[in-house]
Amino acid sequence: MLDTRKLQTVPISAVIVEDRIRTDMGNILELAEDIRENGLINPPVVNQNLRLLAGERRLRACEELGWKEVSVVVIDTRDAEHELNIEISENEARKSFSKSE
Repeated sequence: MLDTRKLQTVPISAVIVEDRIRTDMGNILELAEDIRENGLINPPVVNQNLRLLAGERRLRACEELGWKEVSVVVIDTRDAEHELNIEISENEARKSFSKSE
């Protein structure tokens, strides 16, 4: 399958944030400080219409920093189910650090 992802810089105000699965945003100020110190390592993910698919916390943290633009990964999606699967995958397919790590 051809990967149709591309990195693009867009105005934060152009990113469309609609209903999301995650409702607890946690400490946005802490994330903003990390982004200030280390940069935006993983950009938010949007569809071809700039609708947010993953990375609302990162987007909000960039807003908190006063950024007017943000790098995003644009994915050409097939349909609403594909978009929902991307959001779920982003939040579930993670491995937490172990105590020894």
